[in-house]
Amino acid sequence: MEAKPVGRKQRSIIFMSGIVCLLLVVAAGGYAAFKNSPQPSHAATGAWIENFDGNSLNSNFWNISNERYGMGAIDNEHQGYFQSKNVSVSGGYLTIALTQEKGQVGSNANGIISRGGEIESKTPYGYGTYEWRMRTSSTVASPTDMGGKVVSGQISSGFTYTNNSESELDFEVEGQYPRTAEMTTWHNTHPQTDATEHDQVENDAQIEKMANEFKTYKVVWSANEVTYYINDKQVAHHTSHVPSVAASVMINHWGTDSEEFGGLATVGTTRYLLVDWVSYTPPGAPTPTPTPGTTATTAPTPTPVPPTATPTPAQSTPTPAPTTPNLIQGGSFENTSTLAPWYFTANYPATGNATIDRTTYSSGHASARINVTRADSFNSWNVQFGQSDVAFQKGHTYTITFAAKASANRTGQLDIQLDARPWTEYLKQNFTLSTNWQQYSYTFTPSANITNAEVNFNLGQSKGTVWIDNVAIH
Repeated sequence: MEAKPVGRKQRSIIFMSGIVCLLLVVAAGGYAAFKNSPQPSHAATGAWIENFDGNSLNSNFWNISNERYGMGAIDNEHQGYFQSKNVSVSGGYLTIALTQEKGQVGSNANGIISRGGEIESKTPYGYGTYEWRMRTSSTVASPTDMGGKVVSGQISSGFTYTNNSESELDFEVEGQYPRTAEMTTWHNTHPQTDATEHDQVENDAQIEKMANEFKTYKVVWSANEVTYYINDKQVAHHTSHVPSVAASVMINHWGTDSEEFGGLATVGTTRYLLVDWVSYTPPGAPTPTPTPGTTATTAPTPTPVPPTATPTPAQSTPTPAPTTPNLIQGGSFENTSTLAPWYFTANYPATGNATIDRTTYSSGHASARINVTRADSFNSWNVQFGQSDVAFQKGHTYTITFAAKASANRTGQLDIQLDARPWTEYLKQNFTLSTNWQQYSYTFTPSANITNAEVNFNLGQSKGTVWIDNVAIH
């Protein structure tokens, strides 16, 4: 990682229009998504870059929060605060510090008190491209020191927000999962009440070294979709719960004391979130090369994160497949060029890959070949082959059928679950594979209407090759 180069413009916020240089890079085809999409009401116009040059935050543009906050609060156990003293600008970087200590929380004299920081643009913005170049929470304050450690008990976040999540687009990284980036799109249609899980859609991606390297977190927002990128690699694409209300640009670093979100507190260890720059570009603006202060690094291929909960799996009973439409796309793997919309993920310590195999198949002319080159005997979901954004109706009984074989006798696991918290599982079924093609069939009945379910084959427990063909859900 390099220090910021000498000679950068010493102006905290550079506003641009017309042909003036912009920082943001919109993904190919991104402008088409903005066509005929008028901006939300009250949205400010004009692109800008905040380089955090100088020795203080631009108070004409940013508010610094100085208040008690409710996120992560637990009665008589944990209370958090945003404090302006934890927000500083120096050497071209924004630093937000976080501390945790024991103290009086309600009736508990040994509760946990977290003291973090937050900034918020005074003006709301609408459709366009937002970017934050950040190094997430670690124990080192120097932007050139890559040796910081991650401890439990905090959230690092770059996001947009307004009015009780009436409009909110999030990048978040939890202290207990420092290699997991969480991308969430919120649209609370009844902002007079708190948002619920039904008001959002979320995807996670495994990204290495977020606490040790500066990475660029980008979200492209239009009237019909929201797409998230890390170092220009797409990590999430949402077409539901897309907000239509202008929102402020925000950055925060706040404490937690929970095994469910953020992790348990780490008392006595100061942590630092560092931000090199943040920017906004409205639709249709030019996109010259940015000039960040640190060397860009390429993020690894993103992969979904396994669920943290293990609900009781639904009963599975072999039945013939009905003739209703197949909810799985490309389940016969006859596509000549790609496995999409299927995805493959391999998380440490497991490794592997997935390809189309045109020499081995149950029927037709192709199958999916999953090669597990290094296994993880403890967590089968560290190798996943699956498909997301599958929709189910509450109370309807579905049947999933597929054919499979392996290079040696082994087991696999089928997991159909919600792809966001609380990771509800609707079917979790182990199955035995042999070296011959076998047909499998299981039924399940979702307990809720779902638009964002995942269908995953978890194969990480054994090294070797698995072939899958003719996947269907009716």
